[in-house]
Amino acid sequence: MQFVLVALWALVGLVRRGTLATQQAAGWVNAMMWAGGVATALAIGLEVHVLGVLGVSPPAVGVLLSLCIIAGAAFTVLLVVLRRRGSRFATAA
Repeated sequence: MQFVLVALWALVGLVRRGTLATQQAAGWVNAMMWAGGVATALAIGLEVHVLGVLGVSPPAVGVLLSLCIIAGAAFTVLLVVLRRRGSRFATAA
């Protein structure tokens, strides 16, 4: 989470300078995508471990972990789609 905030801060700095459509910005977006994917994979692993291996049965635990997985996956997919659209627009201009 903290890494994504640092990357977002760097992207805001690039927007202020007017250099958002550069390779440096693409690197930060790629880093955010990887961080989102890793966080989602960790949440999946945690859910499998907590619910499958440990057998913790309160429904709230499963629901909260499932919501974390859904949010992480949605964030990562959103970044992938926006990255692809942004690269298509950058080459068209």
